[in-house]
Amino acid sequence: MHYELWELLSRNLLADFDTEPEALTAVRDLLAVNPPEMADELVLVWRDGAEGGTLAQGTALAARARGADPGREPLAV
Repeated sequence: MHYELWELLSRNLLADFDTEPEALTAVRDLLAVNPPEMADELVLVWRDGAEGGTLAQGTALAARARGADPGREPLAV
């Protein structure tokens, strides 16, 4: 399984990650240096072969990233 961070306005893939904690750390870092409304343009998806789906987007993704603790287990899909 891997995780992809997408920017909705441009429909660009910003980055992909091996783990959810890595992805959430990147989201948290990105939001720390950009305007808060940037969160509205982000979506985090998971992929596992041909399967996949949205984990979180917008303000829900921002809240999830802020609540992520590197020592905590990943949130369940």
